[in-house]
Amino acid sequence: MNDITYLTKNYDKKIEKIKALGADVNFLFITDVHSGLNRQSSQNSKYRKPEDFELSENAIEAMRYVAERCDIDFVLSGGDVGNDYAPTPELVRKEISDFYDNLYSLPVPVHCCVGNHDDAVGWSAEIGRTVKNYAISPSEMHALCMRNNPTDENYYYFDHEKSGLRFVILNIADHPYIPDENGNYTHGWGVDFSEKQLLWLDNEALVTDKPCVILCHMPISCKGIFGCGGYPYGFKEKNDFPRGDEIMKCIRKHGNVCMWLAGHVHADNLRYGDGDLEGVLTVTTDGSFLDPQMQPLPEREFGEETETVFDVFSIKDNYLYITRFGAGLDRQANLCHTARVMPMQMVWRAGKLMHNA
Repeated sequence: MNDITYLTKNYDKKIEKIKALGADVNFLFITDVHSGLNRQSSQNSKYRKPEDFELSENAIEAMRYVAERCDIDFVLSGGDVGNDYAPTPELVRKEISDFYDNLYSLPVPVHCCVGNHDDAVGWSAEIGRTVKNYAISPSEMHALCMRNNPTDENYYYFDHEKSGLRFVILNIADHPYIPDENGNYTHGWGVDFSEKQLLWLDNEALVTDKPCVILCHMPISCKGIFGCGGYPYGFKEKNDFPRGDEIMKCIRKHGNVCMWLAGHVHADNLRYGDGDLEGVLTVTTDGSFLDPQMQPLPEREFGEETETVFDVFSIKDNYLYITRFGAGLDRQANLCHTARVMPMQMVWRAGKLMHNA
């Protein structure tokens, strides 16, 4: 770890801003760290040294600086934390375990979801490795990143009493992990969402009067979300979230999801759902990992405050305040489904009456 004053030198004003909000809940969110990838890519460079690149432990220490100076309730991690491109199974595991050891050392509870890069299967299958040597199984992943999970699954929920919110953590890498005749896993880069998880979401996680925030590595809908498609265009013509239509039907049925929080796309997006997910705010954030080729905006520099990205999410009444630390801007939004007084259907009807007046 380096001296992190280059990251934290301008944090204090933002910390005071967060404290002044007096929010019902404040949580730190970091995603797409890809820990160690830049250090690895610099090994054979004539122009860069490993110390020229960001360190995930520096970003975590910068988060600690914030957590020790204002009222942070917990940390959420959006997945893709390891370096599945690392050349040995040992290094693949070291990069991801070192990150989680550092993250869970923060002085507040930590909750994590699994990303599509985290099990190290995709890249290994693509380049012809013996995948079974690199693959991180669901049980191994559970031990690494689900340390505050009260269940045996890699998805769960927890209730935050002060704010009255439920946080539902989904697993987009919910593969069956069935080996082929050589013992290798074949699901590659693909994402998956099991029938079992869908039933749990419908019959347990969303069965509550509390407004719900969903944390998942991927956005449920790619409509209007920059970064879902290949750079520089950045958009996809259709959704590719597995069981996406069924999940959206489930969300519409319960009517209590106010926000879907994701990483994966390495870009900041704020989008209110259309007919597919009316009234649900989708939030994505830029990745902590600095990739100058794939992330030309916002401008970022190694060794400067813009090197990393993480946010404090503050929710007060029906409003969301996102305070950016690192590259990028602060954001604000309305949470349409968090009204505490009227039942949800009455709120919708009142909104329609006002709209038609």
